[in-house]
Amino acid sequence: MSGTSGVHEKARGWEAARDALVDAAVAAHDEDTLRRLSAMPGGFGSRPARCRAWLELLHVDRLRSASVSPDTTRFATPDTDAETVVYTPHRDEEQVLLDTRRAFVTYPRDVSSDAKAEMQEDLQALICAVLQRHPALHYFQGFHDIATVLYLTLLSRVPRPREGATATDREEWDTLVRATEVVALSRVRDGMGKDLGAMMGMLKLLRRVLAAADPGLYRISASISPVPTLPFFALSWILTLFSHDVDTLAPVQRIFDYLIARNPISAIYLAVAILMSKKRQMLKLAAALGPEARLDPSLLHPLFQRLPPLYADTPEEPRPPPDFHPPEHGAKYDEPNPYAPIALSGIFQLADKLQAKHPFDGSRIRAHEVLGPGSVVRTYARELGDSLNHNSELDDGEMDEKAALKGWTLADAEACIDKDVVLPGGSELDDDDETVPWPDRLGELARSQRVVTALTLGVLFLGVGAALYRSSGRYRLAGLWASYVRRDMSWARAYFGHYVRYVPALRDL
Repeated sequence: MSGTSGVHEKARGWEAARDALVDAAVAAHDEDTLRRLSAMPGGFGSRPARCRAWLELLHVDRLRSASVSPDTTRFATPDTDAETVVYTPHRDEEQVLLDTRRAFVTYPRDVSSDAKAEMQEDLQALICAVLQRHPALHYFQGFHDIATVLYLTLLSRVPRPREGATATDREEWDTLVRATEVVALSRVRDGMGKDLGAMMGMLKLLRRVLAAADPGLYRISASISPVPTLPFFALSWILTLFSHDVDTLAPVQRIFDYLIARNPISAIYLAVAILMSKKRQMLKLAAALGPEARLDPSLLHPLFQRLPPLYADTPEEPRPPPDFHPPEHGAKYDEPNPYAPIALSGIFQLADKLQAKHPFDGSRIRAHEVLGPGSVVRTYARELGDSLNHNSELDDGEMDEKAALKGWTLADAEACIDKDVVLPGGSELDDDDETVPWPDRLGELARSQRVVTALTLGVLFLGVGAALYRSSGRYRLAGLWASYVRRDMSWARAYFGHYVRYVPALRDL
């Protein structure tokens, strides 16, 4: 590997045994075993075994692209192939360029500026290749973080050699492009439509899972949110498969092990598991903030939004060593992480237990009332093809179409973009949580906090608006966002109402 000797570690003792298990499962197309291995300490083991497992679980060989016809056969992006196809440039490529120029800041480490520039060119070529093949996709800021993880994992040499590329180099690049296509169309497609309405539906489901799993923690999260009950602090987690919020590669790869092996809905269960795993630490940090945190619950928003250091535990190192510290160089945050590290395998086990206890198609979570038949959550079963019997979310009508489902292609997935992704009302608040009672008397609290709250609301509004900004240069969810805060109340009434609910909720814990 040129330029990034620290990205792919040498094989360790336990990896040989794990790799053998992964290879046997891949050879047998045994996705149940791969799913079980993905949650174990060490995940899929070495980089080569991880690649084989990801490609098997993404069904890259089976899901062949039926994309638009190329414009020419002349090469126009920084690829090493002498001949390839050229597609019409995608409308979002300018925004992609802005993001790829900021890529590879936190990892890999010890990369020269020239190598980093070439890696950024590779990432630009990768994302644009996917967007050009599927022009109906809309790029979202943060997809480059997902592509970065795939790029650093599925290529054995990064940056790609500009001269002397081998047949293996070209084959790996082609596989990387196809894998990224599958991730875009079959894992995060709901976030690549014209707006993020489907992601609002996912946040709604996350809220339901948290309410079912930990009512006390849910009450606090609902109280600190600027929009009643929707946990916007977790938006980037589920939108980017946590890749935007983790500063090191190993834990992100382990998270991808877990998520790629499961229905895309698993991201919300993983988010809830992380919240529950850091709950004790978070409450201690909240208590350390003193009386101000009780008067202004918005101060807890960063504690909810910040992920703890996620430790990529292995069979040989199940717990973080005493000298373990998250990296500080190039971190996405200005302040050090206030949390102690948490081992990932324990979080994965909790997420699986939550999904078993509160299934998304059950009577408590009711995902089918929120997400339509065009959502990745609903079409995931179609992608599985021969593995239909493993998916409880299929109803009788879908089972009757078994023969048709086996022919599922990426063209079918592309046809689902912006089509019946979220049901009417699915992105709105639940009826029992739409309004926050306005107290008759707020006393000194309302008067003393009026100015501070107004400023806080302004910052929160701009912050969430920035998070929802899309590559077209418009705030696609501005109207949707504003509609939440206008419904049946003014901003002031909604926010002051949180104070009334927040203090007893914190005390109940």
